[in-house]
Amino acid sequence: APAEADAYTGAEHTDDDVHAEEVAPSEAKDEPHDEDPYAYRAVTRPREAETGQCASPVLLSVIRERESELELRAGAVADREAELAIIEKRVEERIAQLAEAKALLDETVRGAETANAEDIDHLVRMYQSMKPKEAGTIFNTMEASFAAGFLAAMRPDSAALILANMDADKAYAVSLIIAGRNAQTPRR
Repeated sequence: APAEADAYTGAEHTDDDVHAEEVAPSEAKDEPHDEDPYAYRAVTRPREAETGQCASPVLLSVIRERESELELRAGAVADREAELAIIEKRVEERIAQLAEAKALLDETVRGAETANAEDIDHLVRMYQSMKPKEAGTIFNTMEASFAAGFLAAMRPDSAALILANMDADKAYAVSLIIAGRNAQTPRR
């Protein structure tokens, strides 16, 4: 076989010569040292590089083992990404459900507040249109804070006439509650 010049060393060799050798990282020249004990640098001659042959079965084994580990890791990462995508979709669906439920609840609360305000407004108008003596009798039977709420919502002249027709102790308790509400209002 004709002699060829080694691309790395310049030495001539034939096809019958050894074509590759293993070099531990600590022995490799002009390359950064890898701390991995499995890392070997295969020194190949041009003919081996063209055919894709490696220098050592040990090196091939290590490479195949690493490749297998990387494939397993890649598979595990892909599985985890798929699981996370499913979980993310479920979370987004749940957030959408909660947003819908909140909107429905807000609408229900607004409806209840509106209905409550309308009911109280209706009662206030009704009590204002009654004769003060009849309204005073009804207000005497109410809890003081409840009566105070209605009287505070009335026109002052109507509230005064009803208050004048209430029992004196009850009228005093209701007046204290109404005055106390204003006292709790923040001032500048």
